[in-house]
Amino acid sequence: MDIKRVPLFCFRVWKRACILGILILWGCASVRIQENAVIKNLAVENFEEVWQVIQEKFIRSLPDTPEVKRICKQKIIEQNIAACLDDPHAQYLSQEKWNTFQEDISQQFHGVGIILRREGNRGSIAEILPNTPAERSGAFRTGDVVVSIDGKDVQGMPLDALVEKVRGLAGTEVMLQVERDGIRQKPVTLTREEIIRSSVFVHYFAPDIVYIRIESFALHTGDEFFAAMMREKFTVAHPEWAHKYFIYDLRENKGGYAGIVNVMNSFFADDLDDVLLTLRSRTHEEITTAGFFIWFMTVYGDTIGGVFSDVNPPIVLINEYTASAAEIFAGFLREERGAILVGEKSYGKGSVQTIQELANGDVMMLTTHEYFVGNSRIKIDKLGLTPDITIPMPSNEYLAGISLGRTPDVSMDLPLKVAIELLRMFQRH
Repeated sequence: MDIKRVPLFCFRVWKRACILGILILWGCASVRIQENAVIKNLAVENFEEVWQVIQEKFIRSLPDTPEVKRICKQKIIEQNIAACLDDPHAQYLSQEKWNTFQEDISQQFHGVGIILRREGNRGSIAEILPNTPAERSGAFRTGDVVVSIDGKDVQGMPLDALVEKVRGLAGTEVMLQVERDGIRQKPVTLTREEIIRSSVFVHYFAPDIVYIRIESFALHTGDEFFAAMMREKFTVAHPEWAHKYFIYDLRENKGGYAGIVNVMNSFFADDLDDVLLTLRSRTHEEITTAGFFIWFMTVYGDTIGGVFSDVNPPIVLINEYTASAAEIFAGFLREERGAILVGEKSYGKGSVQTIQELANGDVMMLTTHEYFVGNSRIKIDKLGLTPDITIPMPSNEYLAGISLGRTPDVSMDLPLKVAIELLRMFQRH
């Protein structure tokens, strides 16, 4: 059954659905909020409620016995909840840490517009976002080391704690002092505001070869991706549609919201019955089809579905840090649209984390489902996606740069060069 629709689209309702469902398809095991002594104490204080959540929702069944409970509690004290459950993605998050996590995954936060990274025992500026207080001040450069915040020395502070101090309520002020080339600069006071970080970047290597980098599957990624595809009137009815070729770059993309990647995949579906994703818990299985999204968006006033189902087979760039929601997108495109995967084997995170709010406002994030992609139910967990063409990656510094939205350089990027050559070969045939 053909499901093409006139592409009138917005994500306002679906964003709310994503937040309410809170199914997280995010990151590698190393992507964690640091669990300090305070958080461990909170987990121990609320252990009875924590244990109840584990019993009800965790993907594997743990015996509800005093001895198993004692061992689990002891592991939390000595290490963390991940150790208790043997689940590298499980975390206990205080309200403050949960807010930070949401900001990171949604790419929306209140701050001054700088992205920080760890350099040794200090935090430096990796990126200054456009049209933000930091950029408008003209006082900061990439590579600057943050040495004090509001007059207090922050050297040696964990990165997530540093980020929390820079961020805050919109309208409030923060004073930052940086060091540049070993010289401390004059402190600068900035007023925080809402920041929305772009997650989709577009570059044209030729009028008919379009490179789209998808940084994450944040709440606004669907809007940005749809706009990128439609900007040049790339609709199925456009006379030049058959002559457009796409490269989707998912390298270093650690995932995001399940709802967003599902709705983006529905853009490419041929049929209402096409399976987008299958979720399997320890008790049951849930199958999400393209038809669900057609119904959902039609009921709430938007029309969507199959608008890119006639696109030429794209090239998808992946590497070892392409994870979770990004693996779903790549896997679905290979199955449904005949995409060619180029690069390295992907990470292999085929599990879904659910957020459970506790009585005190803290949250638990634990694995509740394994997922399988498309009609063929492709297994991702611990396997990853093997590329059709294996190509070594460029330097970490280069990949970090394009992750920050910098223009890709074909002379430094062999996988990208191969992708372009493949598309030009398709054009000749």
